[in-house]
Amino acid sequence: MPSTPLRSRFSRSWPTALFIGMGLSAGCGWSETGPGWSEFDGNSEGDTGAGRRLSSTILSSVERAPDGSWVAVGLGWTIDPATWEYRDYPGLILHSLDGRNWGIRRLEDEVIAWDVVHFDGRWLVLMGDSGPGVLETVLLSSQDASDWEAVSTFAGQMTQMEAGTDTLVAAGVNAWVGELVWSADGANWSPANGDLDGSYGKGLVYGDGFVTAAGPMLRHSVDGRAWTSIHLGKDLGFFEDARVELVSWNGTEFVCFVSDSSTDGGNSILRSSNGRDWTSEESSEWLGVEAIQWSGDAWFGVRQSSATSSSILRSEDLLSWTTVFEYDGTWLKDIELGPELWVASGDGIVVSEDWGVTWEVVLQPGVY
Repeated sequence: MPSTPLRSRFSRSWPTALFIGMGLSAGCGWSETGPGWSEFDGNSEGDTGAGRRLSSTILSSVERAPDGSWVAVGLGWTIDPATWEYRDYPGLILHSLDGRNWGIRRLEDEVIAWDVVHFDGRWLVLMGDSGPGVLETVLLSSQDASDWEAVSTFAGQMTQMEAGTDTLVAAGVNAWVGELVWSADGANWSPANGDLDGSYGKGLVYGDGFVTAAGPMLRHSVDGRAWTSIHLGKDLGFFEDARVELVSWNGTEFVCFVSDSSTDGGNSILRSSNGRDWTSEESSEWLGVEAIQWSGDAWFGVRQSSATSSSILRSEDLLSWTTVFEYDGTWLKDIELGPELWVASGDGIVVSEDWGVTWEVVLQPGVY
């Protein structure tokens, strides 16, 4: 059994925990240490945006470093408080030293910040365009989340990345064909081996090897280099319309959510200790969950519960869920665990310091 990565490791022996949730439309600026927000002072490339503030965000991915700092990435829209002029900065990187106070570290025109991991002492962020015909995705690297440099370029749209013990894996689409690549250093990448075509959805996780969701298939790799496919229909008996919606890891087993028309609720949960052999059970309550993480004794997830609100949910078995917090924001997109912090991303920032019992909004959407 390989060592469990930070994003899946959790112990109730830690004295305190801070859980954080993020979402869309979050008004904020730049703050190094103190509470509150101030204007962004710009970056070194193109239009600096100096003096502008974020009017809204969509933060799709968030990650914690071993030193307790955080980076969240996604899209951002800025506003000039003096003129009320808006401008899009799709490529947004936010940084926080404590999970409560966040600063803008980079704004990029015409690209989206897709995913972030912390690997070998560095932050790595995938930046690229969206839609068909994408030509390339750039991988940015930084040790302090302030100074960023491009260390690699991928052909096509690479939107997911996961760090193993000594290997990085990235997933996406190149020329309409699914693609998996791996790297030992983040700079030099090689194509993975295996039948890799497919639409890579929400799910590229590391536990006992790597597992990724690929439409009607799951794929597993011990080392990130060679991959085998498990077909939901041919290998597991699902209908042809079955799709893997989400994959996660709790320290001892992989879990994934499957939607198809063969069950009354159209949903099933698969479990596997090794990523190759899977068992199935029916469930209908997980539908719409964007991301889940294991806390040591329960799963916590985020989902959009209505057109104007999102929820943070808790489940011990993935079969029944309890709402622990209703968030007055459009989306919550991601949730991440750490020794002192749990972070979810979307359109605001919500924190909990009592193991998810009570929650506090620390970044209110649309509030400067």
